[in-house]
Amino acid sequence: MEEFFNEISKADCPIIHIGSDEIHIDKPAEFIAFCEDIAQKHGREVMVWDPGLPASAKAIAQIWRENQAEAVNTNAYVHRYVDSYMGYLNKGNPFTNVNKLLLHTPCGVAKANDKALGGILCLWNDVRADNKSLLFPHNGMPQALLPFAERFWHGGMGVAMSEENVVPQPNSEWHKKLVSFEKKMVYLRNNLLYDYDMRWVANASQPWRVTLPTRRGAQKDSMKWVNAWGGVVNIMEVAKRHNVKLLPTMDAWMETEVHVDRDTVITAWVGFETTPRSSRISDGIGYQGEWESQGRLFANGTEVFPSEPWKEPAKYRYHYQTWHQAPSEIPFTNEQFFWMRQPAKVKLKAGWNKISLYCPRVFPNESWFVAFIPVHIDNKGHVSEAQGVTFR
Repeated sequence: MEEFFNEISKADCPIIHIGSDEIHIDKPAEFIAFCEDIAQKHGREVMVWDPGLPASAKAIAQIWRENQAEAVNTNAYVHRYVDSYMGYLNKGNPFTNVNKLLLHTPCGVAKANDKALGGILCLWNDVRADNKSLLFPHNGMPQALLPFAERFWHGGMGVAMSEENVVPQPNSEWHKKLVSFEKKMVYLRNNLLYDYDMRWVANASQPWRVTLPTRRGAQKDSMKWVNAWGGVVNIMEVAKRHNVKLLPTMDAWMETEVHVDRDTVITAWVGFETTPRSSRISDGIGYQGEWESQGRLFANGTEVFPSEPWKEPAKYRYHYQTWHQAPSEIPFTNEQFFWMRQPAKVKLKAGWNKISLYCPRVFPNESWFVAFIPVHIDNKGHVSEAQGVTFR
């Protein structure tokens, strides 16, 4: 630290982040106090992680865990703080992360104050990347920056944190705001961010009927159906909202209707799992000719399969967190993320068409995302909304 401060001026680095998360050390309070003393001797402010080792009240806390935000909301939090508890981009799903960021209340308050200093949007690719140009599209960085900037520049109250993980109901205030902001994102994607490989399309208005998860082998007709919205449905969150206890393996279905004016074939991103980019916990790539996680897609009762053979079928199945283990040294490939793959080809007839997805949970994964998103990809690889497709 002394060497750093002697080389880097206070004007260039007024705040030093000394970490302190996931550290196991003897006498942690004394160690942090020692680091703070050195920084303060050089006229620097100290930032630490929370959760992390205990720091003095003078330190700025970068809060990274959602449940830690409860201490902020009680107004008893002693630190000035920075909000990173809106979610890391290497977690969750790049489509639902957009919604979550727009619905979030920055720092838990309507306006910045002496304690609420702002936010830092984090991407921690703990899995080795051999092609760093893929980090942004793999984690949805271009599209995530837009709602993050919108909320932290404009401020104001969002929804409760417990409501951030699902698309609000149509005609609600926040659904209208989400749809309106999607239009801005479309413009930016097609213009200012054209060269940023922004693999996202507007999707908040897609309606679904979703079954509450049940034990494997249950008949679809015996399941209870509820409504959901968005191109990606967080089935784990659906279960939570309806007090459904998650079992290690479960069954669920999703259904919607799509209208086209003539007999045609549309292209759609289809996914039955979203692997976190900070761990390789996953059921892996599907068996040859099959979707991942034993998922199945039907259009008017006819099964639809992946549009291309898998290059690495049935690989990368790790039913455990791979932090600090050898699998985390294996870089991700585009095949493992539905938004990076070639979309499925779905044959539709003129008029209304029934789309059904069988969405099993095949092991106790940390997430359960299912996606069906019509998309157009031109010969330059640029992504845009599929035209002539209507949902109900």
